[in-house]
Amino acid sequence: MMKFKGKIQKLEAMDLLSVLAKALKKPVMYISIHIPVNRSSNRQRDIKKYGDLFDEVVLAAPYLSIADDSQIIADESGYIVFDKKEDMLKAFNATVGDEGPTETNKYNGSVKVYALTCNAQGEHENENT
Repeated sequence: MMKFKGKIQKLEAMDLLSVLAKALKKPVMYISIHIPVNRSSNRQRDIKKYGDLFDEVVLAAPYLSIADDSQIIADESGYIVFDKKEDMLKAFNATVGDEGPTETNKYNGSVKVYALTCNAQGEHENENT
């Protein structure tokens, strides 16, 4: 195993969510996007199919846009920072995960978005599965 002179800290996505929220003193929501694509031997066709599903991502997570959030969509994960907890909860309630459509979002397609909210004190609060 590699040795270091100083101490290092390893953070996974959920730890980073708490650290980020506490540091910014703002509510933050972590999202992980599942874009189902069957891989084939035709890479160009796969890229086109994957790109076509970007439109569905913004249906499953309507606070995202292809124009502004293409890197989050391509990375299939990101952190959304809010000024107000109410806005974060509105976005969370509109996020379609494995449980399917929500009261405020009737999208019922193949793209699913996992969401986990965190308050400004770094405590995890709401999770869709």
